[in-house]
Amino acid sequence: MNAITRLSEKVQVVVPEAIRDLKGWAPGLALEVVDAGGGVLLRPRRRVKTLTPSVAVARFKDIYRHQGPRVTLEEMDEAIAEGAARRAGRR
Repeated sequence: MNAITRLSEKVQVVVPEAIRDLKGWAPGLALEVVDAGGGVLLRPRRRVKTLTPSVAVARFKDIYRHQGPRVTLEEMDEAIAEGAARRAGRR
């Protein structure tokens, strides 16, 4: 289906109703404008899922569940320092 529209004085484009209805586009939909050589392509913007800090922490805990006794911050720091020293020795 093709349709014709014009740029307004505010340099805005109205997507014809028949096209909006066909695509199921509602007011407020974010559209990506892509250079397509001799014209442009309008397509719904892909949603980028962003994680809130609390969701990220919950997912991290599910993936990297520690098995065993609790480890202190000092023990973690010591293990990191030992690992860094080992890596430095390999280079």
